[in-house]
Amino acid sequence: MKKIHITLLLNTIAFILVLVGVYIMLHPAKNKGLLTSSGFANLKYFTVLSNLLYGAAAFFTILYILMKYAKTKTFTFSFPLWFQVAKLVSATAVGVTFLVIAAFLGPIYGHASMYQGSNLYFHLIVPLLALADFLIMEAGSTFTFRYIWLSIIPTLIYGICYLANILINGVGTWPDTNDWYGFMNWGLPVGIVIFFMNNLMSFGIAALLWKFRRKSA
Repeated sequence: MKKIHITLLLNTIAFILVLVGVYIMLHPAKNKGLLTSSGFANLKYFTVLSNLLYGAAAFFTILYILMKYAKTKTFTFSFPLWFQVAKLVSATAVGVTFLVIAAFLGPIYGHASMYQGSNLYFHLIVPLLALADFLIMEAGSTFTFRYIWLSIIPTLIYGICYLANILINGVGTWPDTNDWYGFMNWGLPVGIVIFFMNNLMSFGIAALLWKFRRKSA
């Protein structure tokens, strides 16, 4: 089986699972576990937004492969640089979701509650598929290190909006808190440190993916 076939399979599975996760997310009776809200209110979570981003990237990957095959009648082709960078950005975003849950929020709130309902897909399965997808993705040439910085864009934008909302509207009280991730539990200075750590984490994940991809290529 060629790499392109594996890429098509991984992206098809990931796209379907994102849709399954969204379906469960929009039906509160089916959605259990922590860090979930009712219906479209779940769009406030970076978890959901990052998975939607990767779901879109997976859909366009499937579309790109099928269009190239329809034109060339072969699966012997590689992905252009801009496509590779876009996949790195989306894979890094869900990679951050996976790592934050596994290493930070999971130990605090319990891993079992982090992998229920839609979050089983959003916190675990889709991120792992995304990381595997990027590492085996067929590339004509690998891109240079300077593109790694683009991978912090999702966490940077989300973090700015998250902090701005708290500074403007206040932390609030449960269940109507604006600090649904609890980053302000130790005060604003620690919350700002966490903000920078999340961006540093994005950069680190992207750098590792880039490094391993270069070796595999």
